[in-house]
Amino acid sequence: MKTTRETYDAIGRRVRPLAAAARRAAMDVSEARTNSREVDRLRTRLASVGHGDDAVQDPPVVYGVTRYSVFRPGGEGWLLARGGKADPQEYMRRLWAPERMDPREHIFLSWAVPIYQQFHESHGYRHVVQYSPEMPTERVEALRDAAATYPVLALVPKGTWQDRVGWMAEDVKDRRIRRGPAAWLRVDDDDLLARTYLDRLVPYVTEAHDGWAISFSSGITAEYDQGRLSQVGVSTRPLVSMGQAFVGRVDHGRLVWPTTVSHVKAPQKMPTILDSREPAYLRLLHDHQDRNAHGEVDNPTAAYDPALVAVLRDLFPTVADHVGTVDDAPGS
Repeated sequence: MKTTRETYDAIGRRVRPLAAAARRAAMDVSEARTNSREVDRLRTRLASVGHGDDAVQDPPVVYGVTRYSVFRPGGEGWLLARGGKADPQEYMRRLWAPERMDPREHIFLSWAVPIYQQFHESHGYRHVVQYSPEMPTERVEALRDAAATYPVLALVPKGTWQDRVGWMAEDVKDRRIRRGPAAWLRVDDDDLLARTYLDRLVPYVTEAHDGWAISFSSGITAEYDQGRLSQVGVSTRPLVSMGQAFVGRVDHGRLVWPTTVSHVKAPQKMPTILDSREPAYLRLLHDHQDRNAHGEVDNPTAAYDPALVAVLRDLFPTVADHVGTVDDAPGS
């Protein structure tokens, strides 16, 4: 028969592991409570991101701008008035003539905007489309239908710098963005940006690059005819306007942009980055380009290469099924 001491020791041997387990469990519970408090504090901090003066917007704010055949007598579009000065009504007729607008509407709404929508979904990008309220109703309705389908689009029925900047300022206010780098870029309604464009731009949109310009100098060219692309080539032109971007900032909820300059004069006014590592834009050559209103189409192509077709299809997926002459099209 066991003595009391022996019985006590035997019980102790059984109890000690249980007690140790209980202590570990208690420590785990305490640690869990501590971790829970840390998680709650972290959630509170995350909830404040974007609302405090010290919170930096991530990803940075980026806006694209397209002036969609804006009526501006005396501006660049005045080139459409062949022979110099022209009656505003004649200029307006040429500006919105079907032979000029049909290609632009197809290129911009069917090919360019779906790519910009991808920018919106991945980076919060917005694309400002400025147009004239006097534009034919069917053209305005086409823009509105596109904006209803693609949230990336912001329609501004005025054509000045102040109008686009005013919309951007309201957007920053609505999104409660207080501080951080920002950028805006330009692209015409008959050109496209590559699907990789914004991934390449965003690393340059930093507080350290406030007041800088970025020029992606390499692009692909192709002849456009009745919705088909042919003669695919490559072009490298420093300071080209397609996709040229300017870095500014949001300061206490207010957008601050560098002074606007001609795309070719950017290096004279601000530090400028030139990046030609891969094509960033697609320039389409056709018979109704404004810059060629008085003569032959200016072809910037440096070289043609059949291998570029694969690059074109990869960087600009919306045109992948439209490469080849009209005679090559299905059903022709």
